[in-house]
Order: sequence, then structure tokens, then C-alpha cells
Amino acid sequence: MIDPRVYVAAAVVAVAAAGGWFANGWRLNAKIANLNAEHATLVASAHKATLRALEVEQERHATEERARDDIDAAKTAQLETAKHELQTLRDGVANGSIGLRVNASCPRSAGNVPARSSTPGMDDGAAPELTADARQNYYALREAIVTMTKQLEGLQELAARRSK
Repeated sequence: MIDPRVYVAAAVVAVAAAGGWFANGWRLNAKIANLNAEHATLVASAHKATLRALEVEQERHATEERARDDIDAAKTAQLETAKHELQTLRDGVANGSIGLRVNASCPRSAGNVPARSSTPGMDDGAAPELTADARQNYYALREAIVTMTKQLEGLQELAARRSK
């Protein structure tokens, strides 16, 4: 038979082990709670930093959009003014109040232009003038040049603002 002191010793060791286990569990639970609190704090601060970065980016984007819209409005107004001036020129040429000056020359070697005649005489008296198609092409070309110039100026101004 086993000595009863062995049973008592085993019981004391078991109670001590159980008490240590519980004490260690409480200690570990406290560490886990502290780590969870630190983690929650870090996650919250990272979340706040992310939100602030997004707000800053949205503000920058909104500022760029306003700048683009301002440039667009200014260049559109300039384009409308230029088109109005072109229409005024077109109307003035059509009603004869404005003359359209064309710098042109006819080479003598062309087959339809005679060399200087030996007898003096009068020419046909017609003023040099563009054909209707050439006149329309001239206006269309001027309008396209004005449009492209204003678009290019707007894009250059926008690119200059973005590169600052």
C-alpha cells in the first residue's frame, strides 16, 4: 500500500499546478487584452491617416478640376470672340464693306496668261477675287486655326499648372 503522504503531496502539487495555471491564464489574458487595445489604437490611427490622405487627394483633385474648368471657360470665351470676329469679317466681305486682300501673282509661263501684247489696250477690268469655294475654304481654315490655337493654349496652360 502507498503511504498517504504521497497522496497528500500529489494533491498539493496538483493544487499548486492548477493555481499556477489559473494565475498564468489571468496574466496572459491581461497581455492579450493590452495587445488587442494597442492593435485597435493602431488600426484606428491608420484609418484616420488614410481618411485624411483621401481628403487631401480629393481636395487636390477638386482644385485641379476648378483650374481646368477656369482655363476651359476662359479659352472658350476667347474662342467665341475670335469666331465672332471671323463672322464679322465674313459678313463684311460678303456685303462689300470690308475687302479681303490676297497676295497673289500669276507666273508668265502659265499657258492661260498671254505674254505682254504688242498693242496697248485695256484689260477686262475685273478685280482679282477668290472663287466662292476658295473663300469658304479660307474662312474654314481660319476658323480651324483659331480653334486649334485656343485648344492648344488651354492645354499648355493646364500642363504648366500641373507641373508646378
